[in-house]
Amino acid sequence: TAPMTMEGMSKRLALAAAEGGEDGVELRFEWELSRRHGEHEYSAQLYANGTRVLDASEVHCTLNDANIAAIQEHVCGDCDGLSPGDFRWLLASVVTFPSDDAFDVVSERLEEHCSG
Repeated sequence: TAPMTMEGMSKRLALAAAEGGEDGVELRFEWELSRRHGEHEYSAQLYANGTRVLDASEVHCTLNDANIAAIQEHVCGDCDGLSPGDFRWLLASVVTFPSDDAFDVVSERLEEHCSG
């Protein structure tokens, strides 16, 4: 049986560089939640300037931690008062809005660094 798509999203965002920086960062987020045989399946990808930084599904997850840190440094500079964990939560919130399901998946994967 073919999966039934329950939710899909494709989003592009442009983040300005920190003060004094030259180029911003273009984020692209792709999300699909489907149901097959009573089970939920999902696919989430996050790209920064065309480079995949997160690829997650219910069975696998790859995350480029160095690229996430580089995005934070590029758009925040020294990010006084914003920890790496807080930045990851903020990033997940921005790219997945308005999907609660996408936020739950992406924020958890960013927090766990795909180890779980």
